[in-house]
Amino acid sequence: RARDSVGNVGDWSSIFSTTPIVENIMTTSAAGGNDSWNSASNWTGGVPSGTDTAIIDVGVSADVTNMPPDFSGNLVLRDNATLHIRNNNAANVIPSFPSKFILGDGATLIPRTSNLTFGEVELLGDATIWGGISTSGHHTSRNFTQTISGPGQLTLDGVNNNTFNLDAANTYDGLIAQSTQNQGFRVAANATGSLGIGDVTIDDNATLIINAIDAMNDFGTLSLIGSKDSRQPSKLVLNADDTIGALFLDGIDQGIGMFDLNSGLVDIDGTPLITGSGILTVTGITEAPSAVPEPASVVIWSLIGIGLVGFGFYRRRHTK
Repeated sequence: RARDSVGNVGDWSSIFSTTPIVENIMTTSAAGGNDSWNSASNWTGGVPSGTDTAIIDVGVSADVTNMPPDFSGNLVLRDNATLHIRNNNAANVIPSFPSKFILGDGATLIPRTSNLTFGEVELLGDATIWGGISTSGHHTSRNFTQTISGPGQLTLDGVNNNTFNLDAANTYDGLIAQSTQNQGFRVAANATGSLGIGDVTIDDNATLIINAIDAMNDFGTLSLIGSKDSRQPSKLVLNADDTIGALFLDGIDQGIGMFDLNSGLVDIDGTPLITGSGILTVTGITEAPSAVPEPASVVIWSLIGIGLVGFGFYRRRHTK
């Protein structure tokens, strides 16, 4: 990975296609306070502008309230860093494609804005993106229109009536949808592969809406926990077919089979678990099979092995 053990991104060339990279870091000792983003003394290069790569340092909690200078560069939240976006005027700190939003392990984004669209996102560790906080950010959508990649797990922490739209094929490793504020929201998987390559957990007060075929990894485990979003007809809305490895309902393995609105499953409140016209096929296979060599390759390597044995025999006979 292009970072050290504390999330310090070092090898920019492996992360960004844009060159050269101008690092501008909000450091631990300098940061803090309301609207800390717009205080030039909090940064190594003044308030980020243009194509700077803005880096919130390890453990720093940053805040952007007022409209910052025009900024079109990359944004990095190092390990355990937090960024609060207080209003719509400050939302332009979220990079648009082709710039990247990079999150280290334990990094957190808390937007208090209206609808927000993300460009490309990379998870260098397990990170969290909130839909809002307190009474801010309610009734909004968080739209991920570009790829979310990297080895990390993504937690989407929803507030009242959020929709998290996953609109691209993603390669992050696992998704958790939860609500720290215990408010109903939903995750909409709108593209094949949009739920990433790992397991998916939909926690209490959340609903998963599958709008595209094979949105989830074929070998992944889907865990559905607690109540649905009260605005949705069920905990799992299947508007397209999907195949997964395992299905757990409140911690209980549902076994293999084909599940749909007529399967008779109910959530913790007795509400039908599944609605929609799709079918969820559960295979019981939660690990991808090991790669098997092509038959032609096996024959070739077998012949090479036989030849080497013969060559050894030949050498032994002629060296006596």
